[in-house]
Amino acid sequence: MPYLVAQGADPGDQWRRQLPPDVTVTLGRSVGWPVPWDPALSREHVKLTLRAGQLHVERLPQAVNPVFVRGRTVDSCQLNSGEFFVIGATRFLWFEDSIEWDESDSMAAELGFNAESIRGIPFTDPQRRLTVLSDLPAVLEQIPRRSELLRRLCNVLLAGVGVADEVAILRASRVPSAHGVPQVLHWDRRVYSDRPFRPSRRLIEQVSRSRESVLHVWSANHPESEPSYTLQPHGSWALASPVEGDAEGMWVLYVCGERLPTDVAEAESPVAGLKGPASRGENSESQRRLRGELRFVDLVAAIVGRSLRIQQLERAQVALRPFFPASVREILEREDPAQALAPRLLDAAVLFCDLRGFSRRSEQEAGDLLGLLARVSQVLGVTSRHILATDGVIGDFHGDATMGFWGWPLEDPRRIESACRTALAIQQELTERAASSADPLAGFELGIGIAAGQVVAGQIGTAEQVKVTAFGPVVNLAARLETMTRVLRGSILIDDATALVARERLSDEARVRKIAVVKPPGLDSPVAVHQLLPITGHRGGLPDSAIEAYEQAWELVAEGDWETAFSVLHRVPSEDRVKDFLTVLIARHDRRAPDSWPGYVTLDSK
Repeated sequence: MPYLVAQGADPGDQWRRQLPPDVTVTLGRSVGWPVPWDPALSREHVKLTLRAGQLHVERLPQAVNPVFVRGRTVDSCQLNSGEFFVIGATRFLWFEDSIEWDESDSMAAELGFNAESIRGIPFTDPQRRLTVLSDLPAVLEQIPRRSELLRRLCNVLLAGVGVADEVAILRASRVPSAHGVPQVLHWDRRVYSDRPFRPSRRLIEQVSRSRESVLHVWSANHPESEPSYTLQPHGSWALASPVEGDAEGMWVLYVCGERLPTDVAEAESPVAGLKGPASRGENSESQRRLRGELRFVDLVAAIVGRSLRIQQLERAQVALRPFFPASVREILEREDPAQALAPRLLDAAVLFCDLRGFSRRSEQEAGDLLGLLARVSQVLGVTSRHILATDGVIGDFHGDATMGFWGWPLEDPRRIESACRTALAIQQELTERAASSADPLAGFELGIGIAAGQVVAGQIGTAEQVKVTAFGPVVNLAARLETMTRVLRGSILIDDATALVARERLSDEARVRKIAVVKPPGLDSPVAVHQLLPITGHRGGLPDSAIEAYEQAWELVAEGDWETAFSVLHRVPSEDRVKDFLTVLIARHDRRAPDSWPGYVTLDSK
């Protein structure tokens, strides 16, 4: 089968796609077959056509940067299998690849794992595992096409299993049979070569029958180490984990490699449960590493399986309703859902919440990833519960972040007040729970951003996957405000429109202060950033005198009188973390405004 592989400068920036013969496809930054990681590609850059065993490449007129073949720029060319072209920092290789099933019945070592035994296996390299797993929610929730899901899931496996050479996702028959061949849904390899991929049919059928993860090992030092005796003639180990949840049959995650993490032949004592003449030592570093790799793959399989089951349940039970408050569900019950959910332009308030302290806790609890995931889910449960309690809609989950919005499907004149009250309630509950070392949420914090204005909201997506959410510049601004909480040190940041309403209508419940005017990266114009604070007497509250002193200090900074501003800041309590932002800014410039001071702060990162 013909494939095109795109490989960027970063090992994680790659994809592999099957080339359809006699069909023209577009390659660009964001259309056709997208290459989003490389800014050198124009939106539409080249056209590709596989015809008569050659790949025809044609640079489009709107393409800005050149196409290189063998070190020379070309506007069009024909490439044979195994040849490549380059745009920017990305190489595009096309080649013919094939799959051959290995039917061997012999192996040097075999070990099966049930759910209980896998829980006892410690994770290896937990920080890298967590980094890879953090991308998994996006892979499972934000990919509209199944083919793209499979491609990205293979990338997760390659990134997570550093010693893997080849990975595959297969669909096994519900009743394994000698006459049936598992279906390869997608496969990929780390380094491309002309040899075929040879997955073990016996291993896959064993996983299908047992519903358990299985590890096979072959040793090059084994006396019968000839290709006919191996499950993977070009590899020294293979492992597979079942994924149950797809309506059309069980999936199997298959991972194999040509090398072991260390030399397993040096181990001496036997491993309980490891069968075959190549049994290894219990303290073998290779066995420890391979078991750790298998636990990671099994965890991915469990997460993917649960996601597939949820998706199946959603299709059968109006999946979006759990994200709606009671008022929205009532509308869906009495109106045509297609009309009620149709996207439309409206005024809304948008809130983003993001988890703080996750990296620190992940390092502390690397041996209990599922327990950590449960605690993260509790945090998301806090945010979701408060959003729904004020008639907000949960628009999306972004990893450990939640997005909610108000003002849909019916116009809501109290949308901004509801968003502010929700933010304060989330902050209060999480602060109280995080203060107790015995609470599962101890050590976590949230950053919250709120913006208000016109958005497009409703059911957005494709026939395969839809969700109710909102998008537009206001949504982007709310997300930027949330990320700015790291820099400006305020827990709840709001825009001008939200601040105006909060000052007028929430004076008995909250306080608002202007922190600064900033220009975030990616935005053309500076924006005024305000902080929403609980009233005096509550945790995190400030007296009016401190708020007035800070706002006076900022106005002096904006006017260029930084020396006086520095003095005024001394009237703000030292425990105010936002004060640190302005103090450091002034001190860094020796209390003097730069000659080119524009009256606002330019932030260097999101």
